[in-house]
Amino acid sequence: MRYPLPPRGQDGKYKTGISQRLGNLFDFLGMQDKLIPYYFSSDPDHEPPFKLFNNVRARANADSDWNASALGIGSDVIKVGVDKILEDIITPFTRRLLMDTQENKDGKGKGWKVMMRNDVYSTRAYMSLKYIPSSKFELEPEHLTTNVVNWLETMDTSTGSYDNAFTETVLDAIAFGSVHGEKIEWKCIE
Repeated sequence: MRYPLPPRGQDGKYKTGISQRLGNLFDFLGMQDKLIPYYFSSDPDHEPPFKLFNNVRARANADSDWNASALGIGSDVIKVGVDKILEDIITPFTRRLLMDTQENKDGKGKGWKVMMRNDVYSTRAYMSLKYIPSSKFELEPEHLTTNVVNWLETMDTSTGSYDNAFTETVLDAIAFGSVHGEKIEWKCIE
């Protein structure tokens, strides 16, 4: 099994967050020495793996456009990049949801209400029908095309993931990623 653990505060205790109780249980049972890091991608201390996409083979962190233009992806979108576009889509929601948890709103905060108003969308539908890129990217102020959404999905996750609820994508970003500087520490038992 793998477990998300929140960062520790200056007092050495886990901060309030995902699986805080589980981390406290590991401390209580004296199991910290049995926990080893779990990586969702390659170990950051080693070279990243190779990725093959559109007949382009390169390291996963390479500055390759992966021949995205062959899919009809405009050079302006390629220049902005997958990570920045996804961050632009998800951050407004994660920020509000995390504010709710800090204010102890018990599911009644503004963030959750906004999330539920958008829960009718799959991730694909949200990107195609509702999302408009931030002006800082200097992209056309229009929804993402099917080709762009498919390209984002391919570079970000597994095929079909964007057919799931948009809420699931946002909550996954909080649970599995680094959101707003809070790095989730994933561990598994040796």
